[in-house]
Order: sequence, then C-alpha cells, then structure tokens
Amino acid sequence: MRSMRTSPSGRRRPRPAAAVLLLLFGAAISATPARDSKSVFSGLPIDPEDAKAGAKAERPIRFETAWRFEGFSAPLAGNLAVSESLLAGTDVAGRLVALDPKDGRERWRAEIEGAAAVGPAFAGDRVLQGTSDGRLHAFAASDGRPLWTAELGAPPSTAPVVIAGTVLQGTRGPELLAIDPGDGTITGRLALESIPLPPVEARLRHGAPAAVIAAEEGQVRLVDPASLAVRWRRAVGQSITAPPLVTEDRVYLAAGDRSIRALKLSSGRQKWAQRTGSRVTARLLRRDDLLYALCYDNDIYIFGAGNGHLRARVTLDHRLAQDAALAGDRLFVAPYTAAAVVGLELPALAIAGRFELDEQGEWFTTPPAWTGDRVALGWGREAGRLLTLDIVDAPEEKAPAPPPKDAPKTTPPPAGAAPTDALPPTPEPEIVPPASTPPPPPEPLD
Repeated sequence: MRSMRTSPSGRRRPRPAAAVLLLLFGAAISATPARDSKSVFSGLPIDPEDAKAGAKAERPIRFETAWRFEGFSAPLAGNLAVSESLLAGTDVAGRLVALDPKDGRERWRAEIEGAAAVGPAFAGDRVLQGTSDGRLHAFAASDGRPLWTAELGAPPSTAPVVIAGTVLQGTRGPELLAIDPGDGTITGRLALESIPLPPVEARLRHGAPAAVIAAEEGQVRLVDPASLAVRWRRAVGQSITAPPLVTEDRVYLAAGDRSIRALKLSSGRQKWAQRTGSRVTARLLRRDDLLYALCYDNDIYIFGAGNGHLRARVTLDHRLAQDAALAGDRLFVAPYTAAAVVGLELPALAIAGRFELDEQGEWFTTPPAWTGDRVALGWGREAGRLLTLDIVDAPEEKAPAPPPKDAPKTTPPPAGAAPTDALPPTPEPEIVPPASTPPPPPEPLD
C-alpha cells in the first residue's frame, strides 16, 4: 500500500494536479463580479405598524357631473387624450371625436378607415390615431382635417408619444419608429426583441433629451429620440408589466416577478429592488420622496423612492389594473370592474370621495384623465360614453347642538356599542308555565 506523503510539520501535501485545480478554481471565483446584495430586498414586504393609512381624509370631496357625451357607436379604444383645449377619444370602429373639455360640445369628428388599435394622442396642433391595419393618421386639431398617413409596417402597440419634437411609435413588429410630425416621414427604425411599451421622456443632467424604451420581455433602453441611437441597454431578466416611470435620475420598472426595480438613469445600473404582493400593471407614480405602486390584488404600496423601503400599504375594495390620474394632493383611480371613480388623499391615501356610475352592467372604464380642473372618464361595453366630473369640497360635518338645560338626562350607552335610533326595549312579562297534570291511569284490557 502506498503511503500519503506528508510535510515536515506532519500535514498532508497536496499533489501537483490538485494544486493546479485549486488555482484555476480560485481564479474563476475572483473573476466573477460580486452582487450587491444590499440593494435587493427579498421576500414580501411587511406592513410597518406606524405607517398605516389614515382612515379619514382631511379634505373630503364630492363629485358632481359636469357633462356627458354619448356619441360613439362602439366601445372606446385605449385611453383618452387631453390637451389644453380638446378632449379626444376614439372607438374601436374608427370614429375619432374631439370635444370641448369645458362643456362637452363636439368640435369635430373623423371617420377612419380601419379599426382603431389604440387611443389617440396629441402632437402639437395635430391629433394622431393608429389603426389595426398598421397605419398612423394625422388630423388637424382645429377642425379634424386629414393631414397625412404613415405606413408603420405593423399594428401599433401603444399610442404615439412626442419627445423632443419627434413622434415615437411602437409597433408589434416589434419595432420603434421615429416619425416627423410635419409630414409623417419615417426618419428612423429600431428593431426590438419584444413588443414595446409607451416611450417615456427623460432629461439627462446636461439637458439633452432622451427616451426610455421598455419592452414586454424585459429589455430597457435609453435612446436618442431623433436618431434612435442607443445610449445604454439593460436586460432585467423578467417581463415588464407597466410603462416605466422616469424621474430626474431614476427609471422605475414593474417586473413580472412582482417586484419594483429602480435603475440609474445615466447608466441603467440597478439601484434597488423590492417585492409587492401582486403584479403591477398600472404606471408607477411618484410624489416628493414617495413611490406609489397600484397592484392587481387591490393594494397600493407606498415605497421610499430613494431606497425602496416600504412605508405603507393601502387596500381598496376592487382590483387596480390601470393608470391613475395625479392632480395636486389627490390621486384618482378607477378600480377594475367597479364602474366608479375614487379620490384618494396624498400622502397616506385616505379615501376623500367616491363616484358611482350607477350603470347596470357597464363596468368597463378607461383610466381617469385630468383635464385641468376636472376628472374625465370613458366607459361602456357596447357603446362608448364620456363623463367629466367637477371636484367640490364636501361640507364639514356639524357638531350636534347641545341639549336644552331643562332636557331630561339620559344614560349614555356603553363604550363600543353600536349607535341606534330605536326606542329602549319594553321588558317582557314573566311567563309562568302551567302546572303539569298527570295522565289518567290506563284502562284494564279485556
């Protein structure tokens, strides 16, 4: 039997081949980039006990109907478009209508050849509308006069977005197109790995405009709007379920693994990640240092925008699947299948007011849109309709008047008892059962 060679100290000496393997293995480990675990939080967030949402709004509101419009022949296609002087909507049959947001008066309408695939969008003095046959139509915002039509090559995936004077249009090619809003000329094309979400404008530190392009299967790019030249690209590794939110130095994403990701705008490097209880399909919102995520499981999560720490979680009575409207210190949401508009007070999201459509069976609604001083909403499963609501401060509840001095004193109910308007119950008379009489003895049998 061969004996193991040992060193003078008595320890076993590794053979040369084993030493080489150890050196190679150690070199491979040292070449692997380390993961910054401090920026990633694992597990579901826990509600902090000291960050519960307020149960009562400080400034309650009520909704009052300003005007209604029922001039569509089919359900609405996509979101409403709002400018300073127009409110536009399109039904899936291809009827584009422009209204005066003050009184709902119809300014003009255009019948488009082909079904509408997405909602309309404003590009300066033009209204743009994409159709399912792969075209983008432009109309004069003043009178609805047709101006040009661009051949996209594939149906549009979202409504077009104007960034730095260029129309950016995503298609199901999948592709991103740069289009001249003056005559509809396609000035650039960028092939993508998956269908793009709506482009979002960004401003770099030196003031140069840029666009953040997120695709459904998890790719994110920062591009130049005019040339579509890519500044950086990042693969998140998860699907992206909502349009990104871009701030002065961050890109916030909702991922398919039920997480929120924060990327650095200048480089795309991930800063932190935090989980939610369900998927986020609505656009993320930020106000001051708080980030709001509307989830499909009825919850709104509030995170610190800088570090992703959970601040609070608020639960509503219906699912939240589409974008909200942010106006001042209030957030307006249209819960999925609720046929209602709910006003939430920031920052704690206390319910300030609620408006019910009261339309039997009409639960389909568009995301609410803010028109300057009103909330606009579209709905209808068979025919599209529009509604605008004024926001009015609700009257404060008056304290009950003190009883007169000669009023009889009453004993207050015990703490925790439910309030009631009923009179005190009358005591029931005591019922004494009659004395039982023994049965007669049986008669003898014959």
